[in-house]
Amino acid sequence: MNLCPLNPCSIILILIGAFLAEAAVDVYTNHFLVHTNKPGIDNAHAIAKRHGFINRGPVLGSDTQFHFVHNGLSHARTRRSVAHHAKLHGDDDVAYAEQMTGYRRLKRGYR
Repeated sequence: MNLCPLNPCSIILILIGAFLAEAAVDVYTNHFLVHTNKPGIDNAHAIAKRHGFINRGPVLGSDTQFHFVHNGLSHARTRRSVAHHAKLHGDDDVAYAEQMTGYRRLKRGYR
């Protein structure tokens, strides 16, 4: 009589799926890429100040893409900040905003 309703192959697939789901979790940072409608660093500073961000400057010399940081968010988290993204995305001067992803830290030699 079989006490387990699942066969061994099913159990192995469930364990592999759980392992892959754990490894696929993204890490989000408190850094945002913001693309503005109007070029200029003064406009970017005004947008950042309006929403509580710090403008770290243009990205690769672009006039319309800027690097924003929010100190109220943790440096690494597993969930996106929907509220901060919605604040930036709802601004009329912002074309789009994207929260940057980071890397999960793993020690060498551990599995």
